Amino acid sequence: MIVGKLSYMSPEQASSKPLDRRTDIYALGVMAYEMLTGTVPRGNYDSVSRVKPGLDPRLDAILARAMEPDREARYQEVTQLWQDLDRVRKGPD
Repeated sequence: MIVGKLSYMSPEQASSKPLDRRTDIYALGVMAYEMLTGTVPRGNYDSVSRVKPGLDPRLDAILARAMEPDREARYQEVTQLWQDLDRVRKGPD
């Protein structure tokens, strides 16, 4: 049985693969995208800095990695995601 809202489900949830923390990282990426843009990313979605000019373009790569369809290419730990977001929060490189 599949439980959850389709918009937030990782690809592995739809394919009945075993689930782990990377599934939650995917959903977190979708929620962050939605909070920043007001829309849920679907298909070939625009980057957050394109949808909302003025947002730090470094967020584009962070969210793309969090929502990576291939879970091996996705953040493996939420702490990695947090570290990247913290660098953006601290300002320009």
